[in-house]
Order: sequence, then structure tokens, then C-alpha cells
Amino acid sequence: MAQKKKRWGIYLVLGMVFFSGFMVYRMISSETNNAVVNLVLKKQSKTYVYSHMGEAVVQNSLKKEESPGTFPFIQVFEEDGKLFIAPNKLKEIASLLCGNYEIHNHSEESIDGYVTSSGSACFETSFKNQNTEKIGEQIRVNTVQLLNQQTGKTFDVKWHTNMWTFKSVASKNCYLKSFMIKTSVQPSEFVISSKDFIMADLEDVTDFYGSQVILTLNEEDQLLYIEYK
Repeated sequence: MAQKKKRWGIYLVLGMVFFSGFMVYRMISSETNNAVVNLVLKKQSKTYVYSHMGEAVVQNSLKKEESPGTFPFIQVFEEDGKLFIAPNKLKEIASLLCGNYEIHNHSEESIDGYVTSSGSACFETSFKNQNTEKIGEQIRVNTVQLLNQQTGKTFDVKWHTNMWTFKSVASKNCYLKSFMIKTSVQPSEFVISSKDFIMADLEDVTDFYGSQVILTLNEEDQLLYIEYK
């Protein structure tokens, strides 16, 4: 009987170890569902890397036969094959989808040139404060508006944030999502925890523009490809 109890005790310990390992794996794998990326525009069989430096700096660099600076700057999340992004980070993606961009042809080893945004004609952000039923309590109503220059139609993304609790609620064309995030607490140490975000579905955005594009996230290379069919 003692040996039987001992055997069950071993099974229980092993089960707890495997379960703990599985949970750690889930947390770590969930962490990889987000990446900070740069944008790549693929159009007419040519590849252009997005430069956040702006049109003037890019042109000046190319005149001097230098490669303009490019770097990852947009955090993208993936869930069940869908890509999500914070609404206030949609500006550059909207520019590439609405045609509000400038191509800088410059053939190099792996690309055909660079692409920059041409202002912010397709993207506008605003907010307004509203009082609640509780005296002294307010919510901030946030709006991101995208413009389709061809149709003249707009696409509004709205959410509100309680300025007391700082909790946000999705209102229109966005979603409250929870993702596992790795946060550095000090050098070589980090914690992984779940955090709530207001997210826009990039498929909704591409549908609004009617763009026949394929979005492909390459986490390893930290790139989000926007490829026209």
C-alpha cells in the first residue's frame, strides 16, 4: 500500500512539473504573438522598404549614394491568424493602403528602393472629454479616422478611456484584446503577464480601402509585408 501511495505521489509531482512546463511554454509562445516591425511594400513585382526618416532625408541620402535609415517601429499582434494593431499606430499603414506615399527607386542587393509617407491626409486622430454620472469623473472619447481618397468615405475607430481607472472600452471598429507581454524589470530579468489593449483588426482596414493586398507578418525578420495582388 505504501509503495502504491508513493507511486501516485511520483505521478502527481511529475504531472505538476509537466503542467508547469506547459504553462511556461504557453506564456513564452504567447509572447511571440507580437512583434515590433518595419513595413515592406511589394507592388508590381518590386520591393520597397519603409523609411521613417521622411521624404527629404531619404532623397538626400540617396543623392549621396547612402542607404537611408530603416528600423522596426510598429508593434503588431497576431491571434488566430489575424493581425491587430493599436488604432493610433495606423498612420503609416493607412498611407500605404490609400496611396498616400512616395516611392524612391534605388536598386540594391535585396530591394528595389524605399517608400515614405506623404503627409497624413488619410489619417486623423482626435479626442474629447465627457462627464459621467459620477461627479468629477470623466471619460476620454478617442477617435481615429481613416479616409479613402478614391471614394471620399471615412472609417472611424472609437474607444473611450475612464480617466479615473484608466480602463478602456472599445466602441466602434476596434476590440479589447488580451495578450501576453514580456516586460523587462531590470537587465537580464523580465516578467511575462497578460495586458489588455484596444486593437484594430488590419483586415477591417484593408477591406475599407478595398485594397487587393496580402498582409504577411515575418516576426523573425521584424517585417510586415503589404503586397498588392
